[in-house]
Amino acid sequence: MSERLSRAREYVLKSHLTDWVQALSAILIVVITSYYTKAARDQAELLRQSVQEITAQSKDIRRSADATETAAKAAITNADAAVAASKAAQIANDLTGQGVRQNLEATRRDQRAWITVLNFKLYREVADNERIKVKVSIMNTGKTPALHLNKLTGLLFAGAVPTVNLKGLHGENSGIVFPGASGVSFDSGSFLVPTGMTAAYQAKNVRVYIRSLINYRDVFGLSHWTEVCAFHESGMDLTEFNFCGTGNDIDK
Repeated sequence: MSERLSRAREYVLKSHLTDWVQALSAILIVVITSYYTKAARDQAELLRQSVQEITAQSKDIRRSADATETAAKAAITNADAAVAASKAAQIANDLTGQGVRQNLEATRRDQRAWITVLNFKLYREVADNERIKVKVSIMNTGKTPALHLNKLTGLLFAGAVPTVNLKGLHGENSGIVFPGASGVSFDSGSFLVPTGMTAAYQAKNVRVYIRSLINYRDVFGLSHWTEVCAFHESGMDLTEFNFCGTGNDIDK
């Protein structure tokens, strides 16, 4: 009997111990689960906050990138505008410079000296073995003096206009010619009429030709020239000369 009681008591004790172990295990499981659940929630919250911060930073970066792109486009637009303005200014400057040069050139042309040959006079009729020469009357039809006047003149007998290139040659200096001054003249070099030339001249087989080149400078320091060709025939008055069809020119 006592042995049965001992066994019964031992059974009861083992049953109670098992229940306690199970209960404690359940409690531990609940505690551990709660802990891990809370930890998981905390991690999830941290992750959510991190995602929000990253999202916010991404938006800020995007806004900054958009602002940078806008600023870059504005800078390009401003640069293009500056280039266009620079080109416009250069064009305006070129036009202004061109206008100044044109005005200066127009002023020079308007104010410069212009030497014009008015008429000629043969001092005597042609005769063999006699010297002849021609008086050349000129006028400055410009508005300022003609300076450093230099003239090269020649007489010759010919049946047609002689081809003589006088440009670039220089002759005798005769000073200054003032605007509108009258009575300004110079003589050609004298020419000795050879024997037998008078007969040809009187038969109008030859004429007396005068060729002259007049070089001068204006008050602006620019060089100018006047070239003239004229002829006298037998039977004309001593003051009568006709201009040649060629050889008469003036610099522009």
